[in-house]
Amino acid sequence: MHFVLVGGCSGRKNLYIYVMLVKIWTDSFIITGEIDTLRDERLTDYIRENKDFIAVTQVKVSDRSERDLFRTHFLNVSTRHIEIILPAE
Repeated sequence: MHFVLVGGCSGRKNLYIYVMLVKIWTDSFIITGEIDTLRDERLTDYIRENKDFIAVTQVKVSDRSERDLFRTHFLNVSTRHIEIILPAE
């Protein structure tokens, strides 16, 4: 996990965004990529907060046999299709 400092503006405090590498299993795919979370935010809280979809970047999509299908810079993943998600680091 690494973080990016997003500078404050108009008197606001700085905001730290953590880039977390995750691995996601659906019924058909294994998705590996990065999600942006807030400092000290738990993965469970992140998923609950983003009710319908989560944005994943730097994505690799494989089938359940782990054969690479494609790569993309961005993928919206439906949270209702997620069977397992875990930090991949």
